[in-house]
Amino acid sequence: MSLEEVADPARHQGRDRVILLVEDEILIRLANAEWLRDAGYVVIEAASGAEALDLLFSGKQIDLLVTDISMPGPPDGLEMAVLAKETYPDLPIILASARLPAEGESPASKMLAKPYDVPELLTVVNELIEATWKETNNRKAC
Repeated sequence: MSLEEVADPARHQGRDRVILLVEDEILIRLANAEWLRDAGYVVIEAASGAEALDLLFSGKQIDLLVTDISMPGPPDGLEMAVLAKETYPDLPIILASARLPAEGESPASKMLAKPYDVPELLTVVNELIEATWKETNNRKAC
């Protein structure tokens, strides 16, 4: 699948979608942030769970959280995602790791096994952004 085939639906929905990308490996974070920006998303980067929580609780618009699990903490990525989900239950979360937890033990909307490729990441991001946008607009229409 090419990157053009997973073009960003956010560009056609009236406002920019904001992704909080949490990854302690700088090269992975920079590459993923660049791909997400090229797809039309606004990306806010964090290098740790603590930094991510500061951003989540700052009042900034965050439409999607993408986080690695294995990061120095506290909190690690999983603990940070649990706190994010408790505070923002509607926030879609993508967990990425070489060692993923069992589905019932995770606050994730989706999980990606590392290493993943860029089209796979963009497909999951687009799917969650689109689903959240539709759900929000359906609630507003009622």
